[in-house]
Amino acid sequence: MTILKPSETAALERAADAPMLAQVERWAAVNSGTGNLAGLKTVAGLLADAFSARGLSGL
Repeated sequence: MTILKPSETAALERAADAPMLAQVERWAAVNSGTGNLAGLKTVAGLLADAFSARGLSGL
């Protein structure tokens, strides 16, 4: 087990309070590895939904 530096621990604590953390964890949980077209399609849909909901569709 690696021991974290105080600055790393502080960064993790700040990230845990971030409103997007749970959403990013959901994206990361999808098996979208190379060649997994179904997983890639799922992630593409999740990202499209998330960014269009924030008015970022067209970027």
